[in-house]
Amino acid sequence: MFQKTSLGEPSLCVFGWIDVESSLEEMKQRDREEREELWMWKKPVLTLRYFFLELLVILRGWMGRLWQHRQTALGLLILLILLFIAYCIDGAHQKYVRYVEKKTLWCAYWAGLGILSSVGLGTGLHTFLLYLVRLSVRFSVELCPVLVSACFGVRQ
Repeated sequence: MFQKTSLGEPSLCVFGWIDVESSLEEMKQRDREEREELWMWKKPVLTLRYFFLELLVILRGWMGRLWQHRQTALGLLILLILLFIAYCIDGAHQKYVRYVEKKTLWCAYWAGLGILSSVGLGTGLHTFLLYLVRLSVRFSVELCPVLVSACFGVRQ
């Protein structure tokens, strides 16, 4: 009459006494079948609904972590506001602001090239400059010292 779980104790459900392990396997199987049938072009509304529900779950988790670190987040927010004010107000400090802006944009450009290259969308420019030019110059110096001395006026 009573079914027991692997721990040897009967399990209670809303519908009565059932085997929890078999019901979990059935639920997993139903979820698997539902995921296999879920395609953007077959059920776009349902897919978008699941997307937004998952997005809400993720945002809720981020907000919880942000609340746990609220002092750090508040400090960073104040720092960003001060930097924005320094950026907007004219004065003698603007040459330093422009210098930092130029260096930041330069670093962001190269980081962006690296990210694009890692997913197959890059031009290869950063790889060429950072690795291949250095390697080719090194091989040129090692393999053909006469050419290097003739081009650069360096005597061996």
